[in-house]
Amino acid sequence: MPNVPRMRRQTGRNAAVVTLPDAASGRRHNCYLGPWGSPQAAQRYARLIAEWTAADGAVPRWAKPRAASAGAGFSVLDLTEAYWYGRVRGRYAQTHALTIRSALAALVAACGDLPADDLGPRAFREWRDGTVLPPPAGRGWSRRYANAQAGRVRGMYRWAVAEELVRPATLEALRAAEPLRAARGESARASVPPVAWAAVDAVLPFVNRQVAAMIEVQRATGARPGEVVIMRPGDLARTDEPVWIYEPGQHKGSAAGRARAIPIGPRAQRAIRPFLDRPAGRPMFSPAEAMEEHRQAQHAVRRTPASCGNRPGTNRVGQPARKPGQHYTTGSYRGAIWRACDRAFPPPGDLGPRERAAWIKSHRWSPHQIRHAVADELARRYDLVTASKMLGHSDARITAEVYTTRDVAEILRIAGECG
Repeated sequence: MPNVPRMRRQTGRNAAVVTLPDAASGRRHNCYLGPWGSPQAAQRYARLIAEWTAADGAVPRWAKPRAASAGAGFSVLDLTEAYWYGRVRGRYAQTHALTIRSALAALVAACGDLPADDLGPRAFREWRDGTVLPPPAGRGWSRRYANAQAGRVRGMYRWAVAEELVRPATLEALRAAEPLRAARGESARASVPPVAWAAVDAVLPFVNRQVAAMIEVQRATGARPGEVVIMRPGDLARTDEPVWIYEPGQHKGSAAGRARAIPIGPRAQRAIRPFLDRPAGRPMFSPAEAMEEHRQAQHAVRRTPASCGNRPGTNRVGQPARKPGQHYTTGSYRGAIWRACDRAFPPPGDLGPRERAAWIKSHRWSPHQIRHAVADELARRYDLVTASKMLGHSDARITAEVYTTRDVAEILRIAGECG
């Protein structure tokens, strides 16, 4: 019998995994055990090794990715893994998939060992209500976000019923759990405000040319941040016409089968022209490329003679904890803008810790606020229907209720005239 493989940490998603050779197929399987350091991961590892040893090196079917099956001992952890590999991964847009993964991780941490069919309304409510508690007792989620994540867990059980992994009665029981209600006196959540264009212009000198181009593309098209960061030359229909068409490979409506075509006008074309020399299937905006350009710029202004001190490439970490990716994510895009905001709007030196933190928070803006600003501008210059079509909304009411302040401005104008 070969040596027992050890459990190891997969840093990309902070997960515990173990690689087992399968005597039946001759292949090696990376078996997901759960969040790193969790008791569920240790228990699952012990169970997996015991069954693998007893079967003379044959990996149990429930432990193989994309091959989980219901049966005795089919737990919530097994169900989440089957749902992730069988439904979510590779099907949904990146941001939506990460949101689902956050819900699954929270559920596994609370009741991963529970049999999948034994998750009833009471345990479901206890898990959901616990997520709104501040860390370390909970996740610190808002009430609305906790309700949304609970809906995603129900979606997993709806898929599991269709795959005959759990009983239909389990899903019906989870649907009986009422959502978290707002506490008396709780104020309604404010909508995301549009960013002022002056704040955008102030930040542009402090970002690299990749992030600056993404900001200009968003500013010209109103595209979602997730649609901009994955832009590739092969997704552009470049013609002799003054407007090109960009069809992202993944977007918010991909799972529903909706098409998405983003017009790229002259302003957006000027922003992306320096990046069109990439291969057709490679993202145009790369953090790795931005880091290399930053290092070259630093070397160009170096004062130390080349024969002294560190030379390019001599002081690199062999295996860094984090490497710049080949394309931006919505999180790294937002982080680059926040760092630029901190440089563009430095807080006064006489502020205390709390006042300083409040200053920094109030002077930061996110990429999604650019989309809100574009929606507001389109609704004012044209109409809601035009703004809805430009933003890719299926219903103009979404544009009116979420993305624009047009109605508020109209009410204030009328009040000024009549009052």
